Amino acid sequence: MNPPTLQPTSENPRPKSVPLRERIAIGLGEGAAIASAGSLNTLVFPVYNVMLGVSPSLVSLVVFIQRLFDAVTDPLIGQWSDKTRTRWGRRKPYLLGSLPFLFLFGVGVWWFPAGLSEMGYFWWLLIVSLLFFLAHSFYNVPIWALRMEATNDYNERTRVVAVVQLIAYAASIGLQWLFPIIQSRLFSTPLDGLRITTLGWGIFFTAIGVLPLLWVRERRVASTGSAKAAPAFVDGMRLLLKNKPFVTLVVMRIVWSFCYLLVAIFNIYMNIYLVYGGDVKAAAVMQGWGGTAYQVAVLLSVFLFGRLAIRLGKRQAMMICAVVLCVGCGLKLVVYQPSLPWLQLVVPFLNGISLGGLMLVGNSMVADIAAYDEYMTGHKREALFAGLLAWCDKLGNSLGTLLSGFILAWIGFDAKAPGGVQSEMTLSLMRWLYAGIPALGAVAAMICIARYSLSEELSTKIRIELERRESAT
Repeated sequence: MNPPTLQPTSENPRPKSVPLRERIAIGLGEGAAIASAGSLNTLVFPVYNVMLGVSPSLVSLVVFIQRLFDAVTDPLIGQWSDKTRTRWGRRKPYLLGSLPFLFLFGVGVWWFPAGLSEMGYFWWLLIVSLLFFLAHSFYNVPIWALRMEATNDYNERTRVVAVVQLIAYAASIGLQWLFPIIQSRLFSTPLDGLRITTLGWGIFFTAIGVLPLLWVRERRVASTGSAKAAPAFVDGMRLLLKNKPFVTLVVMRIVWSFCYLLVAIFNIYMNIYLVYGGDVKAAAVMQGWGGTAYQVAVLLSVFLFGRLAIRLGKRQAMMICAVVLCVGCGLKLVVYQPSLPWLQLVVPFLNGISLGGLMLVGNSMVADIAAYDEYMTGHKREALFAGLLAWCDKLGNSLGTLLSGFILAWIGFDAKAPGGVQSEMTLSLMRWLYAGIPALGAVAAMICIARYSLSEELSTKIRIELERRESAT
């Protein structure tokens, strides 16, 4: 699928801006999706491995199956949503139907029966979390599609994503403090803290998840004359593989997320066993501050890369994201010191700047790609693109998370070691892998980004042509 050759035109009507209320509502919806899935991703290793003693290899296996299952359901649900036609729209019926189950299973994964065996905890985590991620896909993919459909302008897409991401990640700052709160003296036991805290968190993300149903006015397919009925799933996938900008973005996201998440879990282990010598409570507090530094940096990245993407272009902004991540990786080798524990906060801060920019610019790019696809094929498939982009992230996530537990076992990590003391060789290998692997992923991502070809000029011509088709119809 080669780029279209559109004739230059002096007509460039200014697109309507998206109302702030709708941006806020979509942001809160994405915040609900991030907060619900983020609680499971944040707590699964600290709770099931550190608190309950389940083998890290078993926990990694569960997380791998979760991501693999999630990666399969996202594109399918995106296709179903694109084909849905109801008086309430293509997206809102899925949001409404999935939200109660998002709460039920998002909280239920932490309300396991006490005293189970290691395999008992394994099966509880596996079954309940798979039900959760099924509900999550039915909510997350349509909310992404609503954001992609909000505007058809190249730079306005970046502004919409900026507001949405600002709200969504602000809502997720509390994630970083879930484990410290669970371990605090507010509760008689960590198990009581786990259950009460996650119940309150579930009520929070369900409440904000309702607002897109009330405040977002969904764009109707019938009003877009250029749109055709979505093709069958297999045929649609074949068409997408011919979309060169999309394939480039897919490869970049998979490589980046795989290398980053392959060793991301090492952060808490380095705090517990290297910086704090086995003191879980002290490490949990530092983990909370590190997560807060990360989320604050993500929020700042919205302003920084929102401007850079408009002034320099989206491809150049992505290159800067990769460079910042490489700098943070280099600092990992020197800042994790027992004598200066606060020095390590520079790492999550730089990671947040880099990955926040990646999400902002990448999510804006996929909306451009969906418009490019509509021009080339005549199909409106925003939800399918949203599902496939989520699939890319989760494929890299699932492979990285699966291997992370086995890497921990390979380097000699033992959660049941007396006093939590790990060998010098284990800690040294952990430090070098934690720094080196994400840096390699960032370099590989730069190579992919250099091949991205969808520019602002081309996107503007595509927008004008799609608007011409709509007006003609």
